[in-house]
Amino acid sequence: MKVSIERLEEAEVILKRLSSIETTVVTGLNEASNTTTESIGGNCTQIHAGEHIGFTWNLFRSSDQKVQVNRTFLPKGAFIDFHNHEAIEKLVVWEGAMKITLQDTRKEILVGAGEDISLPKGEFHAARVVENCWFVVISIPAVNMDNLDIC
Repeated sequence: MKVSIERLEEAEVILKRLSSIETTVVTGLNEASNTTTESIGGNCTQIHAGEHIGFTWNLFRSSDQKVQVNRTFLPKGAFIDFHNHEAIEKLVVWEGAMKITLQDTRKEILVGAGEDISLPKGEFHAARVVENCWFVVISIPAVNMDNLDIC
């Protein structure tokens, strides 16, 4: 399933609208992959990774830090290196596709539109976006996503 032109245009409109808001770097430079993330207003964070730019929106984070829900767009070709979280993760793709690689087994799992994957706490995994991808991640408990290597 291809990402609709409307969805890409929506991302561009959001970026243009939010680019007028003063940006603040919320994490330092990740020297390994030369990436940064910037808060660009509201609950939106722009992800800079070489030629790849994505966006993530924090949709919900409980006040007790027990649950977090993020909506994310990453373009085709973006790669998130092996990492883990001290949380259970449920990733649901609603448009596009990505391959999740589990570090222990090197098993690759294609997750496409309408599909999901659950990752247990501490599971090392990587992701490669094979089609422009919109997805939601539910984390229990809430996690810090600032230290991902996204190339």
